[in-house]
Amino acid sequence: MKSVKLKAGALQMTLFVIVVIALLLGAFVLLTHLNKLVSVKTDFAIETVNNANKGINYSLYNETQYNKPILMDLADESFKSVTVRQDAWGMFQRVSSKSKIKTFEFSKTALIGVVRHKTHKTALYLENTNKPLVVVGTTRIEGDAYVSDKGIRPGNISGQSYYGTALLNGVMKLSSQQLPPLNKNILNTIKAYQDDVDAYSNDQFFSLDTTNSYSNSFFDPVKIAYSTNAIILDYKKISGHVIIKSEISINVSSTSNLKDIILIAPKIIIDDTVKSNFQAIATNSISVGENVQLSYPSALVLNPKSRSNLNEENSSSSTNQIIINEGAVVKGCVVSLGQKISNNYNTHIHIKETSKVYGELYCKGKLELEGTVYGSVYTSIFVAHQNGSVYQNHIYNGKILANDLIDQYAGLSFNNGNKQIMQWLY
Repeated sequence: MKSVKLKAGALQMTLFVIVVIALLLGAFVLLTHLNKLVSVKTDFAIETVNNANKGINYSLYNETQYNKPILMDLADESFKSVTVRQDAWGMFQRVSSKSKIKTFEFSKTALIGVVRHKTHKTALYLENTNKPLVVVGTTRIEGDAYVSDKGIRPGNISGQSYYGTALLNGVMKLSSQQLPPLNKNILNTIKAYQDDVDAYSNDQFFSLDTTNSYSNSFFDPVKIAYSTNAIILDYKKISGHVIIKSEISINVSSTSNLKDIILIAPKIIIDDTVKSNFQAIATNSISVGENVQLSYPSALVLNPKSRSNLNEENSSSSTNQIIINEGAVVKGCVVSLGQKISNNYNTHIHIKETSKVYGELYCKGKLELEGTVYGSVYTSIFVAHQNGSVYQNHIYNGKILANDLIDQYAGLSFNNGNKQIMQWLY
């Protein structure tokens, strides 16, 4: 038999083809493995985000102990976990959710508020003092109103009668002798803010004197700027998880830009034309200047100390009061937690003409309403100061328009209210 001789080049070519095929097969196997690995990691990443959302949703429908993280039961593998923590940021509830799957972690945090009833929107809740509510001038109330069994009546102040066509554009209901209670955890948090600063560690403090711009994430521990003297916020840009506290007063200038922070002082003054978004908590007074614009979700909170309450009858009209001057707009809530005193007609909240509140006004005391509230008003009593006289349970030219507030609004945390996300934090 005749043998066939192959050239060396053909053998080399054959070996080359075999190597190429082997490399291609190896690359294909490696690519398949990497694709599967990437797919698993992508699935884990997506599931981590979804589990964090589950934690947020869980907090909307379940009450948990404040400042105590809880581990959700996922009924799944042990390497997956979701930790939910609920606390407060000023007048609003805050929830944080941290999801973990192996090396993947994802966190979300949000402010939570209570939503209003979609069809039966409360315009007014007036404590039942067995007296009628008297409306005068261009007063208008649209929405459901909780009042005493004496109802709503037209009145007259210095020759000005009631000019409306209807006393109420809504359903009249019977109120109780107490306002709907706010969340106790929120109220305890407000009180804790006003106590001393010993609860904070040294590395949580920063100085306003060394910086004009400062930001702190809500995923990090709170930072605090503290002074025993008055604080003037002039040409400052401050945002995030930040508290500014003075033992005397805080003055916010129109040259400053504040976002999501909390101000704490006995006296807080917001100058004319300020445009910001923050919460102000005071023990003595809050003054909002003309044409101020506080965007949602802002809060003005007056929480007098016990000694201030006891001396209230001997105090001036500017003490224990929130005053919102002409042209100012507040989007969020205005709250006075002081006690009403029957022999004193000084107002705890005074909404002046042309000023507007979009949200909720909660006054555990005396309210003088001359401006407009687009939303809901809860108050112990109304007063009207006109021509040197004081008229009890009178509204003079004030307007409460519950139907003009958007349905997506979420605000004050009432007990047993349906919760909704107000704002995602950063």
